[in-house]
Amino acid sequence: MNQIEKIIDIATWNRREHYEHFSAFDDPFFGVTVQVDCTRTYQEAKAKGISFSLLVLHRITTAAAAVEEFRYRIEGDKVVCYDSLLPEATAGLNKGGTFHPNAIHYSAVPWLSFTDMKHPTNMRSGDSVPKISTGKYFRNGERLMMPVSVTCHYGLMDGYHVAQFIEKLHL
Repeated sequence: MNQIEKIIDIATWNRREHYEHFSAFDDPFFGVTVQVDCTRTYQEAKAKGISFSLLVLHRITTAAAAVEEFRYRIEGDKVVCYDSLLPEATAGLNKGGTFHPNAIHYSAVPWLSFTDMKHPTNMRSGDSVPKISTGKYFRNGERLMMPVSVTCHYGLMDGYHVAQFIEKLHL
């Protein structure tokens, strides 16, 4: 668990041109924010007496892990795919003071129902970890909606893969 599942052969990879093109950018990350219906997850958490926030985090991690491209990482001159993901926040730094490479960087901003989010990246370190944030949920008629922001390295994935993640999210 939490091991490299495979090394991507960049020479034959169908995203090779995207990877090479966007990896040369100062900031190769793109981001989208979508409003996700979280009514069912909120009701389930209340009915079971469990944390809504932790249930959301579990579903985010599960959905991200189900889309292979969310498990891709740039490590030196290689692109690797991990077999699983861990959610991490700043408080989740490992003993060396850094994040794990098989992580998604997650943050909750429950005080603000945002329409966009800029996630920090450190390109000098070779950062390629997806960043996902959730905001304050709000009522829209009978539904509860929550902003979900996703920022990813464009060389590793694109909007299609983010749409797959949102489809699998099942909030």
